[in-house]
Amino acid sequence: MIPESGAETLKNHRLRMHIKTLVIFILLALFSLPPAAVGAPWDLLGQDDDYAIYFDEGSITLISDTASKVWIKVVPKGREYKEDILKSRKEQGMTVEGYENYAYRTESVEIECALERHRVLETADYDGNDRKLSASFSVSGWRETRPGTPYESLAKVICRQHSEEDYWWDNYPAHQSHEEE
Repeated sequence: MIPESGAETLKNHRLRMHIKTLVIFILLALFSLPPAAVGAPWDLLGQDDDYAIYFDEGSITLISDTASKVWIKVVPKGREYKEDILKSRKEQGMTVEGYENYAYRTESVEIECALERHRVLETADYDGNDRKLSASFSVSGWRETRPGTPYESLAKVICRQHSEEDYWWDNYPAHQSHEEE
């Protein structure tokens, strides 16, 4: 309702209404984002029904001419994924304290571009308040970077910096189409 007194003009009233609408829009947008994306530099890499994977572009570090490392964040979307983590930890005799509030895992991943492989260097699990539940610094073995996996998508992003002209991935003979025209 527009006030009839001279204390607030029609122009000021409209401006206040626009500001209120903008604030409501921003709040709705923030609360509709996945928890991992709010206030963090994480870019969505991919997702499925079970989880979303983000990467921190600012964390990309060249290790050699053909390898880089980057931080990723794995955010479960449903209860089943979290239950699997609890079950696995219990089976391995690991603590599950705080895991009722498990929210996400971060991983430092090394991508070896020329050899099409990757490995996890360290991991950490966090609760919904960003408190660290556990961490592991054991380096996994090398795994093949297979087509159609999140690691292939990650390799495409990461390995750009190893070629000044273009993706090495798309120019690499194994990834070019060999169909006859």
